Amino acid sequence: MARLHVAIAVADAAVARLPDILAECHRRGLLLEWTLSSVGVATGSIDAEHIEELRGIPGIATIEVEDVPSTTSGARRH
Repeated sequence: MARLHVAIAVADAAVARLPDILAECHRRGLLLEWTLSSVGVATGSIDAEHIEELRGIPGIATIEVEDVPSTTSGARRH
């Protein structure tokens, strides 16, 4: 199965819970690449067949599939 590169944004009200949300994403198959904790955004990759599992995690506002992984100054790589 193909891996998709994704960008995940959590809701403003859930930024403080970002570590817990990302831990749940990891349990569902996400391999983290970058985290921008101050704004509640993370990037990573996941098998295409599991992307819908991420959408059900409370606190996630959006999930976007990226064409290529991006690098951002100030981000922390996992």
